[in-house]
Amino acid sequence: MTRRLLSAGEVVVDLVLSVPSFPVRGGDLVASAVATCTGGAFNVMAAAARQEVPVTYAGLLGTGPMATVARASLADEGIEVVLAPRPQLDTGTVVTLVEPMGERTFVTTLGAEARLSGADLAAVEVRPDDIVHVSGYGLAYPINGPALVEWLSTLPEGATLLLDPGPLVADIPGSLLRQVLDRCDWVSASLGEAQALLAMAPGVGRDVDDDPLAVAGRLSGLSRRGVVIRLGDRGAVVAASDVPAVHAPAVPVDAVDLNGAGDAHVGSFIASMAQDDGRAFDPVTALRRANLAAAMAVSRRGPSTAPTSAELDSFGPLPDE
Repeated sequence: MTRRLLSAGEVVVDLVLSVPSFPVRGGDLVASAVATCTGGAFNVMAAAARQEVPVTYAGLLGTGPMATVARASLADEGIEVVLAPRPQLDTGTVVTLVEPMGERTFVTTLGAEARLSGADLAAVEVRPDDIVHVSGYGLAYPINGPALVEWLSTLPEGATLLLDPGPLVADIPGSLLRQVLDRCDWVSASLGEAQALLAMAPGVGRDVDDDPLAVAGRLSGLSRRGVVIRLGDRGAVVAASDVPAVHAPAVPVDAVDLNGAGDAHVGSFIASMAQDDGRAFDPVTALRRANLAAAMAVSRRGPSTAPTSAELDSFGPLPDE
């Protein structure tokens, strides 16, 4: 039986503009394309759902036009929404500028997703074998952060908690982050995010290694199971309590849009975990499959372009070291 992904991340709506370059201060640019699409934690959930994982969203939606877009996207992917919409608030918007080589820059406005309370989370049923996903964005928000940490402390022992710290990791209060890491089974982060986590850890200080294998080995000791460090076009590293740090190379592709690549990687890694029912889970195989999912995602335009199971299975042998 496939385990469920229960995401307490934040769903937002992306307004994506394709631009020739990043604008100078006070300047003006003409975008070559514009698209409105659901993003944030939606990308992680969609990536898992496309690999036949049952997914439930434990966060908040608003009641405005952006919330309508988000709600339709979740329904299209078969993702269950369990909390009632928050009245008089819309879902937050992220303005995303995408440059020709795929690099992206974000400007975010917060909405209902940043108002998650303890009472909201108390209404969410957690199954003993759920894989629970939480984002550093939520932990950094002043309302969501304390509510999430309290809720995570009540998770059933059999539930697997995965933390995606995100680029706001340095804004997460240290006391909250320590409590999450104490309960956390897996961390999936970029190298910079992983280094920031180590720098914030008690007794580590700012003497942080630049070698991804070394960072993974050290960071794996801060979680109960292990850590994934995403390296973009250099692949990714995984280290676990029973697996020394291992590097898996990226799958070579022509990247056209890097937006959502990390989310596709996280969602695919979770899918492998869910389908192995937590007993025969091989993190190295899961990492290589997640690398392929991320590569396929960046070869397509749009933020939520994670592949299906059939697309992944049809690719053939994955590159090895």
